Amino acid sequence: MTRARITLGLALLVPVLVMLAREIYWLVVPLTLFGMFLIVWGRAPSETERLVSQLPGGKHLLKGLNQLDMILTPRDRDVEQHLREVIGRYDTRRRQALKTLLITQNAGLVGSDWIVFNQDALVLHPHSGPGPIKDEFRESIKRILKELEV
Repeated sequence: MTRARITLGLALLVPVLVMLAREIYWLVVPLTLFGMFLIVWGRAPSETERLVSQLPGGKHLLKGLNQLDMILTPRDRDVEQHLREVIGRYDTRRRQALKTLLITQNAGLVGSDWIVFNQDALVLHPHSGPGPIKDEFRESIKRILKELEV
């Protein structure tokens, strides 16, 4: 997901450099700033979104960023809805355990909650024992937990 943002940012910066040679200055500044923003957002999404949320109208800007993100990296709505339903059934303690597993990727820190996550098919179970959250679910789970304010 972040690669798409960085790639788009770089794709916007290249034409800016080309335009500099053609002296179209009125497009250079907005495209450069937007391209740099996408790169920063791709490299540090949480920090960037936190900063944007503190701006006036930040809540609306975050919704716009979410829409832009869905355009850049389309999500499977059915999978996201399924994850939302599964996580919605968890109590606050279990959601916190899921967040801990998301951040640390250490199944040992979540104890018996990992078994529930495994039954809900959210985690990997390699031969070496309990594993982290599946890569394809990480961004969606992070977004859902953020929406649920965990």
